Amino acid sequence: RPTLTPAHFVDFWQRAATKWNGHPGLGGYGLMNEPHDLPEPGGVLESAYEREDLTVLPVFMQAAIDAIRAIDQSTPIYVAGNEWGGALNVATKNPAYPLSGSGLVYEVHAYLDRRSTGQAFDWPSEAARMTLRGRHLAPITAQTGRERVKVAVDWAKANKVHLALGEIGMPIDDPRWAQSFKGAVDLVLQNGFEVYSWMGGSH
Repeated sequence: RPTLTPAHFVDFWQRAATKWNGHPGLGGYGLMNEPHDLPEPGGVLESAYEREDLTVLPVFMQAAIDAIRAIDQSTPIYVAGNEWGGALNVATKNPAYPLSGSGLVYEVHAYLDRRSTGQAFDWPSEAARMTLRGRHLAPITAQTGRERVKVAVDWAKANKVHLALGEIGMPIDDPRWAQSFKGAVDLVLQNGFEVYSWMGGSH
């Protein structure tokens, strides 16, 4: 039975902020990477995809933000959202966002393949029509990257908050991936937000 509570999360972040506050190499506090499959409403165990209680995560995040700001008032705090922090989900899967606090940066991730996982590398396959378990999956195009991050950019601008595209990457063997990647990155940078690429692996 899971026993993690907001108090445990706060305890960790109080310790981290106390230890690292003022360190010249500290760029920010990243509260949680890609939160997903939190318990469904009324539950305490990991849930199935898209059944999670969307109100669990913001309670933990807000508690950590408050704890950090009691110790460190200036270092940025990076906040991810429900369902892996996906750029496509920030506006629809985080009804309690934006949260309270200064210096918050809302971190989103976006990949360029059909399912936005960063795990499919063949452009022709991803750009072809596909049906999975009776559901049509839209093919990717050169505009896919830009379209995905635009959802998050528009949400951040409407809510007057800062955004970071914390993960985006591409295979390097086909210039069409580079075109999609550039469209996404350019849009984020043109709006004054941050970009961090994630390009590990043999692809």
